[in-house]
Amino acid sequence: MNDLNTMFRKRICLQTNFQIAFENLENVLELTAKAIPFENTAVMFNRTNAISRDNLIEKMLIQNEGGLCYELNPLLHLFLSENGFDSAMYYGRVHNGTDFGTKTHVMFLVKHGRRAYLIDTGFGGNLPLRPVPMNGDTVHSRNGSFKVTEVSDGHVLMMNLATSQKGWTPGYKFYLNDPVAGIGELDRVQKIIKESETSPFNKEPLITAFTEAGRHTLTDKNYTIWADGHVDKTEVLPGQFYELAEKYFNLKI
Repeated sequence: MNDLNTMFRKRICLQTNFQIAFENLENVLELTAKAIPFENTAVMFNRTNAISRDNLIEKMLIQNEGGLCYELNPLLHLFLSENGFDSAMYYGRVHNGTDFGTKTHVMFLVKHGRRAYLIDTGFGGNLPLRPVPMNGDTVHSRNGSFKVTEVSDGHVLMMNLATSQKGWTPGYKFYLNDPVAGIGELDRVQKIIKESETSPFNKEPLITAFTEAGRHTLTDKNYTIWADGHVDKTEVLPGQFYELAEKYFNLKI
């Protein structure tokens, strides 16, 4: 069996003897957001495989690719579970500007003491970068402010992103009565993402990851850097996407 713990630590540049505790979990989230990009190239170029522990390890820890929420969050969930965290995955519905969409988001909760906290490393550029308490308290990170609001039929992750200047907006709704029973269930999510006409991730390639100073994103049209409050956008020429994916994200597509 692959040593997920050692391989994950190597991928995010975390020392093998670093003792992960809830109090330093934000360090792990920061390192993960910088090391493993949110990207859909496997979907775009028809290279997807069944979602399983071994396939997630192969894709992101051996081949050094990134992934989407149903890959990134399960991998982190497995890693934290191996390091003693009480963790459980749940489904969510991302807000599309007017309403909450289909059940295609995956996130997880960890318990610490008598409280539960939302963890998400698979929400593109909208990552909290901190555990978000389920009791409604607001947390702040360099990416903005985040809180979980309880509503009549579930909970909503609310975001006040540092780069958007839009104030508080809903990220996604999730349901504590709708847990992910097993990683194999996530094949259904991947199938929707690949095939649905309303999926935002089967239209054009997208790669994004955090940096020390901000975040950078590559599509087949532009390469954009957010750093220290400034935005720098460069046009991507036809056929240049593959070169830039390897240059800036170390992805060999």
